[in-house]
Amino acid sequence: MVSRKTNWRTIFESWLNPGKWLPCQCWQCGQALWGDSESPFTNLLCYSCEVNLPWIRTHCLRCAQPTLNPSQFGCSACKNFPTWHLDECHSVLRYEDSIRESLLSFKFSQQERLRKLLGTLFHEGLMIKGVELTGPLVPVPLSNSRLRQRQFNQAQLLALEIQRHISTLCLPKTNPITRKIQGSSQATTLNIEQRRKNVQNVF
Repeated sequence: MVSRKTNWRTIFESWLNPGKWLPCQCWQCGQALWGDSESPFTNLLCYSCEVNLPWIRTHCLRCAQPTLNPSQFGCSACKNFPTWHLDECHSVLRYEDSIRESLLSFKFSQQERLRKLLGTLFHEGLMIKGVELTGPLVPVPLSNSRLRQRQFNQAQLLALEIQRHISTLCLPKTNPITRKIQGSSQATTLNIEQRRKNVQNVF
């Protein structure tokens, strides 16, 4: 007769990992996930949502607008602006549909848990492009009044998640590089030219 000894440690560890006994949900469509894939989006996105992500494969290296002919000298969207204060600019996903909804929910609806999904999306997008980032990671600061209203700085939370994926980035405990010295108008209703004026002399 074979003796079957109960491995209580294995049972305990399985209960600590709810993905093994309780399905997660896709963060976009709500479909049940069982965490049985090797994708970086395991327990985050279902297969259908993952394969339909609007990745930007090539973009202007000056303003990050999608383009078939990437260049550091500008594209039709930015070539009329001779003064540019960035060495390079990268974007990984088109701002549309579920991506737009996730970003707005993260920023304005206090859906802080979305930082894990957004950080993973950013990291995977850079991996697809073969972009390596090093140096300080500087989240855009909020004014004190906006921080009190929102209760958190979404840029700071996202930066922490990105640093978790990319060890070559350094996120200072304090932000000595930039700070917001005056308030600005809500930008959601402003066009691109109004947004440029809205942030002049603010940081």
